[in-house]
Amino acid sequence: MLTHLFVTNYTLIDELSLDFSSGLTILTGETGAGKSILLGALKLVLGERADLQAIKNQEQKCIIEAHFDIKKLNLKSFFEENDLDYEDISILRREILPSGKTRAFVNDVPVKLTVLNKLSGALIDIHSQFQTADLLKDAFQFEWIDAVAQQQEKVRVFRDEFHIFKEKQAELKKLTEKKAEFQQEYDYNSFLFEELEAAHLEDVSLEELEREQYSLENAEEIALNLSEMLQILENEDYGVLTTLNSIVSKSKGLSEFLESSQLDERIEALRIETVDITQELNSKLESVEINPERLMEIQQKLNELNKLLQKHYVQEIEDLIKIKNDLSEKLSDTLQIEESISRLEKEVSKLKKDLAGKAEELSQQRKKTTPIIVNEISNSLHKLGMPNAELAFEILESENFNEFGKDQIKLLFSANKGIPLKSINKSVSGGERSRLMLAIKESVAKHKDLPTLILDEIDTGVSGKIAGSMGEIMAEAGKHIQVIAISHLPQVAAYGQHHFKVKKQDIDGVTQSSVQVLNEEERIQELAQMLSGKEVSEAAIQQAKELISQK
Repeated sequence: MLTHLFVTNYTLIDELSLDFSSGLTILTGETGAGKSILLGALKLVLGERADLQAIKNQEQKCIIEAHFDIKKLNLKSFFEENDLDYEDISILRREILPSGKTRAFVNDVPVKLTVLNKLSGALIDIHSQFQTADLLKDAFQFEWIDAVAQQQEKVRVFRDEFHIFKEKQAELKKLTEKKAEFQQEYDYNSFLFEELEAAHLEDVSLEELEREQYSLENAEEIALNLSEMLQILENEDYGVLTTLNSIVSKSKGLSEFLESSQLDERIEALRIETVDITQELNSKLESVEINPERLMEIQQKLNELNKLLQKHYVQEIEDLIKIKNDLSEKLSDTLQIEESISRLEKEVSKLKKDLAGKAEELSQQRKKTTPIIVNEISNSLHKLGMPNAELAFEILESENFNEFGKDQIKLLFSANKGIPLKSINKSVSGGERSRLMLAIKESVAKHKDLPTLILDEIDTGVSGKIAGSMGEIMAEAGKHIQVIAISHLPQVAAYGQHHFKVKKQDIDGVTQSSVQVLNEEERIQELAQMLSGKEVSEAAIQQAKELISQK
């Protein structure tokens, strides 16, 4: 609830500091005294657009500060989401600078007006005769019925599950779209992968294949050259080995002469190396293969590999292996998407079935509750001078879930006998709508924590007994929520637990508005003046006392 309001340098207000209490608070005052100014200041601190002309002294800034007790309103999550410091008593402040710029703060943290607007909607509910848009909102109607039905916790559980359902649906849609996108490439990617897989890339070396190809293509020439080299080495008459053997033999005869130079050892080493070379050449000659079939096989393999290299615009087998692995991942992703889609479809189906059961339970409870609400509101409207008013709820099942189940609600109303029930925005005048709104708010307040309700002269055009009934219902609502009512009617004002009088005075040639907190005697004088005008009669005073005693 609103606990304190501070205003400085705003239109006719020089400085104002007011404390508010729970229950019903009445604001009265002559026309033009400044009641609308006070309400305008409050609207500014709640996020309404500022007007530079609202500054009283154009050389100083205007400050409006409102304190709210928010312990019962479950707003901690809002404060966390918007990086605000939560306090049970939270302070909203608005400043209008002489330059025309404005600043807004929540608990001394600067905020944007959008955040202030959102927060203020949970703190203050302002109504005039034609400001009853809440009645037309589906959310308000659902919350109203569910509060009376005492199933807010069931609705909360349903809403949490509904949000999970929506998230799963969105995820399923995204994956389905992704699958369609992947599916277009799946066949082609599969073909590319199989082509690379068939090439057994991990088991081949391009360099080794090229070497083997060279050997097979030149096998005859290689064999001929090896044979000729061996002939040179092994010829019995003049071969290198024969010659080296002869040299070794001769060196042995000169061993004593050659001992110091180790020449005989070097000659022997040369012979041994030549024998080894000869053996290796023989081995190479034996390994030379003239195999046209193997050559053709290698040529085909090299052609296949070169085509793949050209096709994928790479130069190394390792690059082809990487491409193959990437394709494998893509194909695997497609399969995983299909598995995920299958899993999500089962989850969505299960959630849908569970939500349908919960929605049906909520709907049945609403249908049981609406006759109770209709009877309660009809009784209140009868007190408010609308004995022939009819109210009805039309609850239909929609195709899709919403945050409140699967219901669609239409609030139908008729103010007069013989007039068919119609949608509420087409069937009531401003005065009728304000009385209907008051009856509904009083009903909801018994079952649900509501923001402070400010009623801006919704009793206009009402008088006598009906005005008293309106005041009685305001007071009844005030037992559950804070109600602040601006009124011109003494029958309404008499029901206030707290009474503020707005006055306009000329001080040193400057018009100023101020607010006086009335005590019991001053209340009687104010009501008497409202009854009789400027000249307060004894009869008016007596009548004022009677009005207060009747509440």
